[in-house]
Amino acid sequence: MLYSDEAAAPEGHTADNGGMNNRIADWLTPNNIKEATGKSREQIYAAFGNTPEPIAKIAQEYLKYLDPAITDSTVYCGKGYFIDHAVNHHPEVSPEEYQKIPEILNFPDDVRLDTKNKDRNTLVFIKKYDDNKIVIVSTYEDNNKKLVFHKSFFHSKSSPTSH
Repeated sequence: MLYSDEAAAPEGHTADNGGMNNRIADWLTPNNIKEATGKSREQIYAAFGNTPEPIAKIAQEYLKYLDPAITDSTVYCGKGYFIDHAVNHHPEVSPEEYQKIPEILNFPDDVRLDTKNKDRNTLVFIKKYDDNKIVIVSTYEDNNKKLVFHKSFFHSKSSPTSH
């Protein structure tokens, strides 16, 4: 465990995302979801584009666990990737739940380093909610030394084990 809410939040831990908090809501509109439903990933990318855009920031403290060359704590995601993820992989998750991703990255209850993939380390941010849901969001560095949104696991009953 790298961080737990039982300890003080790491330095640089802030809720100020420079307006990024609305990006996910702007992407997951009813019209966009309707337009993407039934389409392949390639068709969604063609319709919405997939240029990485900032969706959140994490505390600077966590960057040292990935790569010393990373200096930007911004987490990026492409609109097409995110819409495909929501429509084709987790349609059971509401747009409102996806909008919690910046909050999860800013104020996690637990952060873990996943080293299972030999090619890259992944930071796993865990947030527990009152209804006993555990939400897990993972990020990793891409080839350009940027943090990218990788996965989300909503409605999990238990936290992952440390690796």
